[in-house]
Amino acid sequence: MKAGLVVADNFIEIERKFLISDVDPSMLPDHRETIIEQTSLLSRDGNLDRRVRKENCRGETRYYLVEKYLTSKPSIGFKRKEQIGKRRFERLKISKDPNVENVRKLRWEFLWNSNRFRIDKYDGPVAGLLILEAVLHNENDKVALPGFCEVIREVTGDTQYYWHRTDKALGKSETALNAKKNKASFYIVALVDLLGQGAALERFAGIPKTVKDKKTFSRIAQETFGTVERFRERIRLLNHAVPRFHGVPDQLRLKLNAAQLRIVERSLEPVIGYQFFTDLAMLKINLGGQKGYRPLSSLYGLLRQLGLLILTQFAEGILIRGAVDVGICAELNEADLYGQAVGRAYKLESQVAIYPRIVIGKHVVDYLASFAGLRSSENEKALIHSYTDLVNSCLRQDMDGVTVLSYLDPFFRRSYFEDEDSLRYVLRSACRNIQRQSMLCAQEDEQLRGRLEEVEGYFRREGCWIENK
Repeated sequence: MKAGLVVADNFIEIERKFLISDVDPSMLPDHRETIIEQTSLLSRDGNLDRRVRKENCRGETRYYLVEKYLTSKPSIGFKRKEQIGKRRFERLKISKDPNVENVRKLRWEFLWNSNRFRIDKYDGPVAGLLILEAVLHNENDKVALPGFCEVIREVTGDTQYYWHRTDKALGKSETALNAKKNKASFYIVALVDLLGQGAALERFAGIPKTVKDKKTFSRIAQETFGTVERFRERIRLLNHAVPRFHGVPDQLRLKLNAAQLRIVERSLEPVIGYQFFTDLAMLKINLGGQKGYRPLSSLYGLLRQLGLLILTQFAEGILIRGAVDVGICAELNEADLYGQAVGRAYKLESQVAIYPRIVIGKHVVDYLASFAGLRSSENEKALIHSYTDLVNSCLRQDMDGVTVLSYLDPFFRRSYFEDEDSLRYVLRSACRNIQRQSMLCAQEDEQLRGRLEEVEGYFRREGCWIENK
């Protein structure tokens, strides 16, 4: 077994839970039986459920790190599952959340009427509890429950049947985090702006009175408030879908030797945080106290998030632009970052980006260059050099000489999705919407049409333009 083998990444998990009475295992169809011992880990984000698992199936024991981002819909989560070694499993258990009980359960997995099901029979403090989980392809799929299970009631979204962090635990971690605020530090900041929202908001004509007014009001609300809400949800999802703990991109894993990979496994990356205001989103990395290559892995993760964001927003017909820069900042309170990096990123986003693209500030380029002079061991130098090359490969000079994110770079494209079909679907949707937006503004906004033609030109140069009939 290779340590750090990612079993599921960028995986949307849709499931419904049902409380059931006792089940006779002999009535189950062909199935897999697994004994699971699960430990919840501390997390600074209340929506990020982190846990380690020891799984024994057919006499073979395996260890996993599971990270699941909880969305506003109880049935939907964004999941990452990584197979790890026993030594790392034991190290991670040290960060156990003291407010969440360990879980031990027997799991049966099987197919019924072409649908996937799991039955978990719990031990310990909730011994005898039986939960049936239906794994769905689509949120609106109809579920035909197995006839041999007597369902008591559905418990999807019922917090009694979820083993996540408690409010008490969240409060403790937030208190420790807030103690570090108000201290000036070096930050990487990305600002992302939804385009066209200002003009869209002006289309509201006051409080609706007639049925026709209400329909118009509802439509405009979906195009404004609804668009901003979906934009924020996408950023939350992507922020937790991208591996942040010990993740090594495949391109680097092939280059690094065993000693260098061990250094990666022993280290933590600076967390990529985020906050929102109006139709802007800010992603931020606090670099205070970090040494060596570690911040570069988070910077790469940030760029990958931004690349996937702009591409998937194109696919949904949403135009965004943004900028990334670095500088001295301080968090004045819970969600109020102030300083150089914010001002620099805002200036680039509002004055330089102009059309849908992500501009990279000169201070980011200078920051990358600064790693060349660091005194470190040979293995750390190799890591620094590898990550610096990786981040630089994500950047390109645009037609006007501005440094921008190369979100269609071949390596980036391969890292976005698990299969070529998903990538092609998103590219096709993006091309269709770029073309549609260009046609809509052909007469009303000649300037925007020209900027969308620049985007189309980039897609064509990267071999990503797909004609839609």
